[in-house]
Amino acid sequence: MKRRWLAGALTLFLLLATMPVYHAADRVADGAARVQEILDLLSRHHVSGVSVKALEDGAIRGMLAVLKDPYTQYFTDEEWERFRQAVENEFVGIGITVRQEGARFFVERVVPQSPAAAGGLEAGDEIVAVDGKAASALSFEEFLARVRGPEGTAVTLTLRRGGRLLAPVTLTRKRIHLPDVEFTRMEGNIGYIRLATFGTQTGQAFANALRLLKQPPGMRALILDLRGNGGGLLKTARQIAAQFFPEGVLMYTKNRYGLEEAEWVRGGTAIGVPVMVLVDQGSASASEVLAGALRDNLPQHVKLIGTRTFGKGSVQNVVELKSGGVLKVTIEEYMTPKKRPVNHVGLQPDRVATGALAPVVAALREVQADAIRVVFTPERATVNNAPIFAGKDGLAEGGRWYVRDALLAELVGGRASWDAKRRAVTLAKGERRLVLPAGDQRLRDAGGLLYVEVAAFARVFPELRVVKADGRTLELRVQLNR
Repeated sequence: MKRRWLAGALTLFLLLATMPVYHAADRVADGAARVQEILDLLSRHHVSGVSVKALEDGAIRGMLAVLKDPYTQYFTDEEWERFRQAVENEFVGIGITVRQEGARFFVERVVPQSPAAAGGLEAGDEIVAVDGKAASALSFEEFLARVRGPEGTAVTLTLRRGGRLLAPVTLTRKRIHLPDVEFTRMEGNIGYIRLATFGTQTGQAFANALRLLKQPPGMRALILDLRGNGGGLLKTARQIAAQFFPEGVLMYTKNRYGLEEAEWVRGGTAIGVPVMVLVDQGSASASEVLAGALRDNLPQHVKLIGTRTFGKGSVQNVVELKSGGVLKVTIEEYMTPKKRPVNHVGLQPDRVATGALAPVVAALREVQADAIRVVFTPERATVNNAPIFAGKDGLAEGGRWYVRDALLAELVGGRASWDAKRRAVTLAKGERRLVLPAGDQRLRDAGGLLYVEVAAFARVFPELRVVKADGRTLELRVQLNR
């Protein structure tokens, strides 16, 4: 199962706070002269008739390959503009996120005030065809290329909703800014904030979200979701960290000479409530800076929940070339305030939880929520009223509901394990066990993810109450504090 923004994949990055721009100095050296001589000979004599521009770009990329550093990159002006848009969470399209299941494509989310919203698209719609081409015949990349396109151009989609084909809808593509920050007040006065990037406007948007969550009746805990956030500006990470503690080290940097220097946060504000930070393998760079700084500066109040982060512990500077193009070059590595290394190792969470919803449930247990309520519909999943747009943890098949084994175990405070030798999943809490071998009708394997029949689970673990279960909706509830 794949889920991607139609903006495409976001490069992992951490840029210096002010994103300074320098002009490369003109230098003449023997090496440069030799390269220039070869460029001249090849452009004039090689049988391919290769252009000087192509040779120059190839020479640059060849030099960068020697570094074996994927974060030192050369961009043409067009490539840099696309990169900048990624930092700012912008793209040209129709304003949807898509979930791929096998050869089928489903609308997972519709961006408000987008062409898709104006055209009546809804979460859960299946996209059957794009400009008359069957979606099932397309790879995700081909599907993406057909839906995206230049601003002002049109694309026609054929949709299926609730088993019924709809009339084709034609949408005009436009530039869309996806929200950097999404937030809600969960049941029990627990704040939930999701950060999608660390762009130039993210710091202010985060401060506004936090201010609203603190208004009466206030919040007694905060869940900060950094999953899938590939990074952004160091300046923004510092601004957000200042919303959590008055003063402290944001990170330590180390340059090519081994010189260490502390990057500080000053003039901040104490958050005053427990903070659960959700991370995964997609949390990188600025996300790792922020997560590491919060945990190291507030060890009594902050926990990381999820899976190990990406491990992108380097800082890049931006050089605008006088001859055209941009060079992004790694100048430092960084460590957390307690000097934990990040590069190539990532941050290990304090509590491991996998999947889309289980980390949220684990966070609610950590902050001692009174109850946990999970609702699945074809359009979305919510936990204590917070919409979670990261994956699919519930399946409805043949009148039965199946839920990810890890999520069910987390809901009742138990554990799920897979015995490869016996080819069976075990869900356990105390002395109680539910063992389901592969092939059992109460167990589903969907792309390597295991789903357990909810009714069978609830018979063994009755603390999980099935409030509603029909063809469209599943509602589960666990009472934690009475």
